[in-house]
Amino acid sequence: MKLTGLRRAAIVLAVLASGVVLFSCGGKGKKQDKKEAKAAAESAGGEEAEEVVEVNIVDTKDPNAATDFIYETTVDGTGVVIQRYIGSRGNVVIPEEIEGLKVKTIGKDAFNDIKNIASVVLPSSVTSIEASAFYGCYASEISLSSGLKTIAGQAFKDSKVKEITIPSGFEKFVGTHQFAGSALSKLTLPNGITSIPDGCFYNTRLSTVEIPEGVTSIGAEAFSTCNISSFNIPSSLKNTGNKAFAYNPLKDVSIASRDGAVAYGWNSFAGCNNWGTMTIALRKKINASGYKNAYYTSSKYQGDISCCKEPAAR
Repeated sequence: MKLTGLRRAAIVLAVLASGVVLFSCGGKGKKQDKKEAKAAAESAGGEEAEEVVEVNIVDTKDPNAATDFIYETTVDGTGVVIQRYIGSRGNVVIPEEIEGLKVKTIGKDAFNDIKNIASVVLPSSVTSIEASAFYGCYASEISLSSGLKTIAGQAFKDSKVKEITIPSGFEKFVGTHQFAGSALSKLTLPNGITSIPDGCFYNTRLSTVEIPEGVTSIGAEAFSTCNISSFNIPSSLKNTGNKAFAYNPLKDVSIASRDGAVAYGWNSFAGCNNWGTMTIALRKKINASGYKNAYYTSSKYQGDISCCKEPAAR
């Protein structure tokens, strides 16, 4: 059953649509000013300036009004799914309840590509974040709920979020590429997770990673093409996908003692010595844990005897 938020949203969207028409007729001068400002910034800096977006920060920590959201009830009728944020406030605090029901899910595309936003706080009642919920979202601060259990594929892909703490009690990632291409530079993973999916943190700005004990598998390109100089391999890790840690300027890897070797995927560490940061001792340590492929340096194999074997075919 749709809640009244949908009817309110229809009115709000109609008003917004009329505003767009008015702007296109009478806002030409303002639009030109933005173009001129961007051109001046590019000329002064010698490179393309990043888009400037006005954000309305309200001096309050109170939750947003229910009318700031399009929402509906969950399938079982016991909670609320946030379908879309339509408010103007740049510091969003999602209410824990709407119309007497707990907010349980941040729905697909709920904050997708929203630019006039700086932060989002999720209530403790939220247990799941659906696919592409924050895809391309400009919020640099996103506080996850303490009750969060699942994050779906591409949920934060290409977003500007900088720091994420996934809470204890979190159960699993669903799908792939949850944070790929985002501005993420600081990550806290909880104990209890057992797998990190393909591309989960691909092409982020992470420089260090602490992988908790209990993780048994890391997917293909999960941490590839970041800025990681150090990380750990827990004793629980059994296998990785292809290029799991490839193309990072590695300086140190802490490897917990284990009974058996890790089944590393094809080229899990490819390109990690392109910066010349990997010592022979480090490469031998990684090889001793089960790695069999070559380390590339400017498209050439590194020459020490422990790691110059031909990589296995895909």
